[in-house]
Formats: sequence, C-alpha cells, structure tokens
Amino acid sequence: MKIVKNSVIIVIFLIIYQAVFGQEYSKNSLKYGLGVGAFDGIRTTGHGCLFLVAYERNLWKDRLRINPNLTFAYYNARFVSDVPDQWANLLNFETILFFDVVRIKVFLLTIGAGGVINNTRAYIETGGWTNTNKS
Repeated sequence: MKIVKNSVIIVIFLIIYQAVFGQEYSKNSLKYGLGVGAFDGIRTTGHGCLFLVAYERNLWKDRLRINPNLTFAYYNARFVSDVPDQWANLLNFETILFFDVVRIKVFLLTIGAGGVINNTRAYIETGGWTNTNKS
C-alpha cells in the first residue's frame, strides 16, 4: 500500500509541474494518468488503482502517431467480504499506432492497432466466508 501512496504523491507533483511549466507544441509528448478500477480474474477479485506513463510521437503530418505506454496496477480484496484475502499486481507494456481517418476542425475519427505484453501476479491467502451448506 506504501507504493500506491507514493505513486499518488508523484502523480500530483507531476501534474503541478506540468501546469506550471507547460510546453509549447511539440511532436513528442509525455502523458501520465492515475485511475481506480476493479479486477476480476478466474480465482482473484478486488479493487485498486493504476498508474500509467506514456510517450507519444507524431510520425506523419500530425495524423499518424505511435504511443508506447507502461501501466502498473495494484488490486486487493479489502472491501470484498465473501472472498479470501488476496492481491494482484499487473504490469503492462503496450504500443499502439494511431491514425486520424477523418479530421474536421475539432472532430477526429481515429483508428488504432497495437500489441501488449502483460505480466500478472496474484496471491490468495486464507479467510472469507465459509461454506455452511452441508448437503
């Protein structure tokens, strides 16, 4: 949980830095994000947060862009009462190629394709509700 708190603090400082020292237009951009979500795997379930860092580069006439990004997520079952204590970590590396098909003033129709490499680790402890049905 300490990692999650530290990540939140880092993201807040990055947002403040970006707001104060904003950049001029460039073909390169650094994007970052923080979110909350739910994880529901075959044996694990839980709620948590994720942190995303992405780099985007314009390749051709501001219509073709490449976007490699790295996502780290941590989920646990702290607020789920009918499952054992558990947690899951996800680490994704994704690269997407975007192309603007239609561009009319501020309206864009974009398509994208890419690939992802994912590493998921989970751990299940004891606890949760016991099965009291004895048939």
